Order: sequence, then C-alpha cells, then structure tokens
Amino acid sequence: MSALSVLVDAIAMTPLDIPDPEPAPIPGFEGPSSQLLAWMKWGGLVAAVGGVLVVAFRLFFNSHREEGSRQIGQLGWIAVGVALIGGAASIVGFIAGA
Repeated sequence: MSALSVLVDAIAMTPLDIPDPEPAPIPGFEGPSSQLLAWMKWGGLVAAVGGVLVVAFRLFFNSHREEGSRQIGQLGWIAVGVALIGGAASIVGFIAGA
C-alpha cells in the first residue's frame, strides 16, 4: 500500500468536527440591528399595502376595457411578496438550520 492511499483512507474514515455556533449579534448591536430589521419589515409591508391599493385603483379604472386579468395577476405577485416579507426571518432560519 502506498502512503497516499493510506492518507486518503485515513481522511475518508475520520469524521470532520465542523463547528456550528448559534447565531449571535455583534456585542453592542443587539438593539440597533433588530430595530433596523423591524423598520425594513414595516417599510416592506407599507409598500405592499400601497401596491395593493395601486392595483385596486387600476383594476377599478380599467375594468370597462377588460384589462382586469393583468391586474389580478399583479395582485398574486403582491401576495407572494407579502408572504416573503412576513416570513423572511422564518425562511432564513429554516434554510440556515436554526
């Protein structure tokens, strides 16, 4: 047996102990970072409500031209955006395995 094959076998058989620390904020930034995320979430939800209102007005004014189907599709995309904004922390936590 060559030394290379022994080394490869040893590496393949040795379990790697990869550290997996819990996420923690930088000391001193516990308040500001969570406050910034809260403001961003609030701003995203305000923008989503504004988007729903804009699409609703467009649907109202374009209903006599039979262009409403496009606005209904836009409402679906807004709903997807609201779901992503509302569940962003849960989605990232799930993906990161937290």
